[in-house]
Amino acid sequence: MSWLPYNPMCAPSPGSRCQKAPSMRRWALLLLFAALVGCSHPIKVVRLDTGQGEPRVHVPHRVVEPVELSEKRFKEAVAQYAPSVPAVEHPLKYAGRLFGVPERSGWFWYEEKSQRLMVSKSGSNRNLRLLPEDEELRRRYLLWCEQMWEGGDCLRLLVDKPLLDSDARYALAMAIAQNKVLGAMKEELAKLVSPQAVVATIVSGLTMYAILLALPEPVSKGIAALLTLGAMTYLGWDTVWRLIDGWLVLMREVDSATTFDSIHASGEKFGDTIGEKAARAFVMLGTAALGNTVSGMAATLPKLPGAGQAAVVAEAQLNIRFSAPALAQVESVVLGAEGVTIALAPGAVAMAAHGTSGGKGGAQAAPPSGGPGKWVQANESMSESARDYQAQMTGAPKGYAYRVHRGNEEVDYDGFEQGVLLEIKATGYAQWITQKLDFLPGFKGRDKLLEQALRQFKVARGTPIRWIVAEEKLAGALKKMFKGAGLDEIEVVHIPQTPRGTGAP
Repeated sequence: MSWLPYNPMCAPSPGSRCQKAPSMRRWALLLLFAALVGCSHPIKVVRLDTGQGEPRVHVPHRVVEPVELSEKRFKEAVAQYAPSVPAVEHPLKYAGRLFGVPERSGWFWYEEKSQRLMVSKSGSNRNLRLLPEDEELRRRYLLWCEQMWEGGDCLRLLVDKPLLDSDARYALAMAIAQNKVLGAMKEELAKLVSPQAVVATIVSGLTMYAILLALPEPVSKGIAALLTLGAMTYLGWDTVWRLIDGWLVLMREVDSATTFDSIHASGEKFGDTIGEKAARAFVMLGTAALGNTVSGMAATLPKLPGAGQAAVVAEAQLNIRFSAPALAQVESVVLGAEGVTIALAPGAVAMAAHGTSGGKGGAQAAPPSGGPGKWVQANESMSESARDYQAQMTGAPKGYAYRVHRGNEEVDYDGFEQGVLLEIKATGYAQWITQKLDFLPGFKGRDKLLEQALRQFKVARGTPIRWIVAEEKLAGALKKMFKGAGLDEIEVVHIPQTPRGTGAP
């Protein structure tokens, strides 16, 4: 008898190995690959679907730099989130269930005399005689484990089967692709009880998630949906699609590979495709997801290293708020040739960062209390355009401010979100700024901006402050001015204002 992977379109014959025939799924993958490889900027539209009427439509008009995650920040994240990653016996099955990847294969006996396929029972695969190429691949895999992760079945790919099936080969290729990044984790993982098992779970998680993305019109739900949003905000659109392109190529190559060297080459090529910096973010996001719940992941994403820039990408490219309350409203994410559709929970509000064609931006109810201050109604003098921008960036109703008391002092900020105090500046400042990012001598608003920043910094007493500005030139001038005044800790980010007019407050 022979030990065979199940493929419903392949009928084995005595003495021969079953060869995989192209399935409908395979043809769909090839068609998707053909559609994607020619796209340098595939994103066209973002749809926010609340289930009530037509989806809100957002068309991104500006490319924003993705997050650059340093190795130091990456290691800090691993040290914090890796202890929550479970050490499971069957990591591929665990990751498949977690991310909602449908069961893809099974193992069967082929009885030559009766020419029948019979389901293999768990544990019945001992003392089997494998085909020479399968035996050699198994040997080389175990040798690789010995060299990289102290021996044994380091990725737990042989727990209930005698050889590496298709998903196991994908996982091996993924581990090879992420070799540098996984190697950088060793010091932090060494503190865990079962570091090798945690690595196996992380690799399996990344593998099954990549398989999910490779499905035609992939739909991610639950934690997978938040992981997709995290990938899009941390890696950027181009890198996500490059990841999908590269993974489709890898799957095609690994499916036809018969040697360890071929799989190794495919894994290395995929690693080169996404690059080490993007790989760090990808592994960090996967690590945070694998040991989390949906609500926990929604709360974790805005706290990860680089979340400030990820929030800028989320608002500029996806038109969503990168905050725990907003992310918790996400039910599913669908990637397609026309862009992305984000389905929200029924009754979801304040998810959109800006106004869209489907409705008005900004929250319509008073924001919840919390943090070092409280929300109050404030009658600030500003243009309607500036008021719109402030409401869009903070999620608070127009006419509200976030007031913080420290002793006899009180200072108003424009908002408070996920532990960060917010100050919003609309358009109208750039005309007073030189090419060297200095304010013109005749602009009296410079001293007012600096005084405001100093007061906010003093009263904040360590609470992070983020200034969100509508003009890129103003962002550069503020960073320069704050650095000179010793206010480097105030974060300045640029998010363009929707075209409704101008006018600095």
